Amino acid sequence: MIRPSVLVVDPILGRVKRIQMELGGQVDVLAAASIDGAQRLIQVRIPTMLAVSLQQKTSHGLAVAAELRQLVGDGCLISVYGRPTGQKVTSRARAKAAEHYQIDSFVPAQLNGSDVSAMIWAHLKEAAREVDIIEAGKEPDDSSLQGRRSWNDLLANAKTRSELKGLGEARPEPVITRPLPPELRGDPATEEDDQEFLDTLRSPPTKSTLKALLTREIVAGKDLPDDGSRPSWSDLLQTRVTADNLKKLFSRS
Repeated sequence: MIRPSVLVVDPILGRVKRIQMELGGQVDVLAAASIDGAQRLIQVRIPTMLAVSLQQKTSHGLAVAAELRQLVGDGCLISVYGRPTGQKVTSRARAKAAEHYQIDSFVPAQLNGSDVSAMIWAHLKEAAREVDIIEAGKEPDDSSLQGRRSWNDLLANAKTRSELKGLGEARPEPVITRPLPPELRGDPATEEDDQEFLDTLRSPPTKSTLKALLTREIVAGKDLPDDGSRPSWSDLLQTRVTADNLKKLFSRS
């Protein structure tokens, strides 16, 4: 069975991993951190859908989506997500942006990985329903598309229709991955942490931003256990340097 593919263009690794975990059981989720990586992947395979973060390393997601449209052609659903700075985006502004940048939907909100997964799945399921409507000889409902294009444009390609018809009715189960051994586990960086670090990297090279980068805590510090047990090597490496922790350490036999 040919599975639909989604190319996620997003520089935040934590968000991409969540999308891959939640949709990877039934959809081929490809990922690129920048437009350059996306262009290389598209040369190998044109995806069924493009999901592009408004936040990008260079430019912004709407411009990136417009450039990628020239590569993927009309038979690819494109959605851009992310909260822009400034005033609230109205429905009219969303429609104008979709038309100008040749995309099919714009979600101006800050979404986490699960939110983006739900958005992608909803778009794919709707596209699959429209395939059935078109093949039944009926007119599809274009009201959910924010740009000028229609479902007839998007679904004109027989390959795209065959990919979408393979979708099941139920939402795919998350892909289960084998957990890391205890000694290698840590508190992974959250999407918010990644966002904060990216914002700092993009900021002007002032004394305060350089200090923030040089003093950034890469590994979250831990306190030594109070039960008198011997700390592991991993515990020692991650221990916060405090008077209390030093007292616990040197009082052990």
